Amino acid sequence: GPVVSEGDDDGKRYAYRCVFHDPRAVDLNMLHLESASSVDAAMAVANQSGSPRLNCIAADVVGNVGWTLAGRMPKRLAPAQPTAVDWSVQDNNWSELLPAEEYPRIVQPESGRVWNANDRVLGQEYLELMGYGDLAFGARSTQIRDRLFGQERFDEAGLQAIQLDYEAIYMQYWQQLLLETATADSASLSDKCIAAVEDWGGKAAVDSVGYRVVSEFRSNVFKAIFGFHSLIGDQPVPAGSLADVLQLRAGWVAMNYDDAALDLLAAR
Repeated sequence: GPVVSEGDDDGKRYAYRCVFHDPRAVDLNMLHLESASSVDAAMAVANQSGSPRLNCIAADVVGNVGWTLAGRMPKRLAPAQPTAVDWSVQDNNWSELLPAEEYPRIVQPESGRVWNANDRVLGQEYLELMGYGDLAFGARSTQIRDRLFGQERFDEAGLQAIQLDYEAIYMQYWQQLLLETATADSASLSDKCIAAVEDWGGKAAVDSVGYRVVSEFRSNVFKAIFGFHSLIGDQPVPAGSLADVLQLRAGWVAMNYDDAALDLLAAR
């Protein structure tokens, strides 16, 4: 259990099983990181901590670095699946937690660098162990990687600069595509909206109205390509092929911000 209802009209109820229902799933073991003196010790703490599942990166005074996962995970009899599975099929179930020695680890790779931004670290075996959760698609992780390989040595200020970096490198393509789309469909976006996109600053800054418009543009293109429905004003974004998407009016895909909405965003 617990027994839950999916809200179906047929009245079906289901036994819902989550790792957090296990009494060992939540504890304060993570506090032992304060006394860990090496990468191996820190990763052992992470692997035995009852917490939400977290990426854990550690470095020690002698220069070792490593990545692993923190938080309890189930020891599945069969690989994890992208959707919920029926436990009446024996191999779909689990009753034990994954032992610490079976957690994935990367320690002192040849490059001397590890990085993560909530994206997938390993290959298919990682998904079969972890599950198919909401993983980041890798743009920020790639940016962090490139910054780390940009020089050989870092001090604390240099690493903090990477952590706080909000240059929107990935969004540069989408900013240009939006401007091209708006040029081909000049009636759909106001001059003020186009000016905001042109003057977006190239950063995911809290005061960049243009970045917000570019980000919404990208999201709605993906919704249209993959068939998700989104209402932009009173116009539905249709599902279809990429060719269909490129024929959309720019205002539909960019959420059709009017000047008042842009002023509100700028004020925030």
